[in-house]
Amino acid sequence: MFAKRFFFICAGILCLALAYQLGVRNAGAQVPGQNLVGYVGPAASEFAVVVDRVVYKAANGLPLQPLAALPPVPGSSPVLTFASDNALLANGDVYDWIGSGWRYKGNVLGGAPTPTTEQSWGQLKARYR
Repeated sequence: MFAKRFFFICAGILCLALAYQLGVRNAGAQVPGQNLVGYVGPAASEFAVVVDRVVYKAANGLPLQPLAALPPVPGSSPVLTFASDNALLANGDVYDWIGSGWRYKGNVLGGAPTPTTEQSWGQLKARYR
């Protein structure tokens, strides 16, 4: 009887050790890569590339000549798409280039978050009595 228990305990420890060895990975820091977004205008006459929030525009010519590097797109979220001087960020913010700077146009996801306040457990119970 004790031999059977000992066998099952040893088999369980062996299974745990094998699962650990199969699941172990090297731990390492994740370095954020460059955020790269491209845009090709109508009839392929204008190109734009967004690299780390900076927009580089170019005209259709050989070789491809940079026309302008716009200031970085405001905000802290990554740029998802850029088209016709409009930039859409991952948090839903939309910015428009107006020639002299970026103008905030709004948020496509509905705007500001819902405000919240902390309540004690007693306040919550009193509110619903």
